[in-house]
Amino acid sequence: MMQASAETKSRSPGAVEEAACDSATLFHGPMSRHRIHLEFDVTDSPSSVEIDREDKFVQYREAGVANYWIVDPALKTIDAWKLIKGQYVSVGRAQGNDTIKLPPFPDLEIPLARLWRPQRD
Repeated sequence: MMQASAETKSRSPGAVEEAACDSATLFHGPMSRHRIHLEFDVTDSPSSVEIDREDKFVQYREAGVANYWIVDPALKTIDAWKLIKGQYVSVGRAQGNDTIKLPPFPDLEIPLARLWRPQRD
């Protein structure tokens, strides 16, 4: 799976190009023989949300990544998409303390409450 560096998360000049280069290396290099079944990103800032929901969304779709999840700790949400006929289709959304099952793991229950840091009083 692609690891996002600090450079790929920022909107500084060249960041999108660098992310595209990383994706190109991963998706068209030695690993291109293997289908990636799941990519997930955890947002950590407002700019990260934009990158994950726009730039990476397109990159992963074009690379044929079968499933894409975005976890947003600030909103306490998880959104999931599945690649169907070359387009991402929403397959699930949960928030707060919901429990959800998402592809490609239909039998795995994900209790969101366990993902979030406990609230301080």
